[in-house]
Amino acid sequence: MADHDFAELAEKIAAVTSLPVSRLTPETNISDLALDSMTTVELVVDLQEDYDILLSRKDFDQVKTLGDLAGLIYSRLSSGSDK
Repeated sequence: MADHDFAELAEKIAAVTSLPVSRLTPETNISDLALDSMTTVELVVDLQEDYDILLSRKDFDQVKTLGDLAGLIYSRLSSGSDK
């Protein structure tokens, strides 16, 4: 995963969570973002729209770090898979 790809994702997450981009790294645990259920849904929907992929809440719950999330998103982009 290229640094610029993660930087783009970090900006999208920062916009939804109101966290500074500087706090978001590939090693950041998603649980550390302290997302409530509504914010989680908003983030999942935004990521689906921004990247034109399907991303379920279950998918989101299975990733542990922002790096894992980025890997999931970019693997779906490269494979063209919606599953």
